[in-house]
Amino acid sequence: MTEKLIEDEKQGVISDDFLADIKEALADNDGDHIAQLTDLLVPADMGLLFDRLTNENRIKLFSFIEKTFDPELLTNLSPSAFKSIVSHISIRRLASLLPELDSDDAFYVFEELDEQQQRRLLKSIPAENRSNFEKILTYPEDSAARIMQQEVVIAPSFWTIEALIRFVQESENLPENFYEVYVVNPRHQPIGRVSVNLLIRHEGKKKLADIMDKDVRAIPASENQEEVAYAFRHYDLVSAPVVDEANRIIGMITSDDVVDVIDEEAQKEITQITGISHSDLSAPVLLMSYHRMAGLMVTFVNSFIVIFVLSQFENVIKTKAGLAALLPIVSGMSGASGTQILALTVRALATKMLSPANTFKTVTRELLISSINGIVFSLILMAFIILWYNDLFLGLVLIVSLTFTMLWAAFSGVVLPIVVDRLGLDPAINTGPLLSALTDVIGFLSVLALATAML
Repeated sequence: MTEKLIEDEKQGVISDDFLADIKEALADNDGDHIAQLTDLLVPADMGLLFDRLTNENRIKLFSFIEKTFDPELLTNLSPSAFKSIVSHISIRRLASLLPELDSDDAFYVFEELDEQQQRRLLKSIPAENRSNFEKILTYPEDSAARIMQQEVVIAPSFWTIEALIRFVQESENLPENFYEVYVVNPRHQPIGRVSVNLLIRHEGKKKLADIMDKDVRAIPASENQEEVAYAFRHYDLVSAPVVDEANRIIGMITSDDVVDVIDEEAQKEITQITGISHSDLSAPVLLMSYHRMAGLMVTFVNSFIVIFVLSQFENVIKTKAGLAALLPIVSGMSGASGTQILALTVRALATKMLSPANTFKTVTRELLISSINGIVFSLILMAFIILWYNDLFLGLVLIVSLTFTMLWAAFSGVVLPIVVDRLGLDPAINTGPLLSALTDVIGFLSVLALATAML
């Protein structure tokens, strides 16, 4: 069993055999076997296990491990699993668990609670922790301060390596893992950084001022997390100090925090570009249904607009019955082309590859690509129509309309997210369904209007 589990751990999954063993042990109320199995799991894998269980089994499993579980488990649960587990932990118990976590993980757990639980927890935790939480809450959501850990190793420039090592050995309130030491001036402002490997390579009598790198990429506490992720990517940062308005260090962000941000942003782009605002597969059915309705509503309303457009051209459709059969090709091709371009544009905006300086060039480039694709597929469509319908008129209408709508889709796929971004909104949110609606309506309208004009 251990070998099967380890084999699957490399893939980041819980094996079906292991899951079956857990379920059997839960059914038999076999606490000893459950303890034996769960001892094999680190908190990250324990979180995966909870995600794969039903809500009833989650609660039952937690009842067996409640007194011994690692608090880090709470940071590795899906939203629905977190809600289930936390509802069975008393506020007093939760208050005693948070100090065992790094400050960034503790605040993550705090943020995941509902408002009532947060208020009760703030009253139960020590004054120092309460003050730290309240200070972080003054910063905007999705800001750097919300993901930083307040434990950070700082030292004055006149310290020697020996003095720094002694300080680290004797101090208790330091991060569990750190990669750099930040050198500060008397005002607590960063003036340099020293990587841990440099501390090992140099003699103990060396001063930090002699070996520090003066290039410090400090992150403002109010900076958006997407900007933080971009800075880490662009400058290949391992960690970075977080500073307040006076440029004083108040914490640090490490690469593992940024990986979480990048993962969340990528997930958000994938889900919201298709009109889905909730991606927790283990969430309750009614909740999932509610969160998907917004995107579906756009498509639903769009269907009525399409019906209205078609109703205005009933005579043309009756005259040229082949139009009705071929209309989906125009809307489908333009929709697929627009979605491809939309995904590229949203990603380019997120990674700053698309800016006002190269917007015109990008639009022109996408129009050129869509022109080529439109002409190629139009010629294929023309050949099909002539062979199948023997109707040159119908072929001309369709190839002109297809080329035009693919150009329109290219233009919309680039411009739509840019406009939304300029308005200060998230270009990933519901732009997919909106673009699909635009391409459908324009596609049907162009075909039928052109056919009417040519008859």
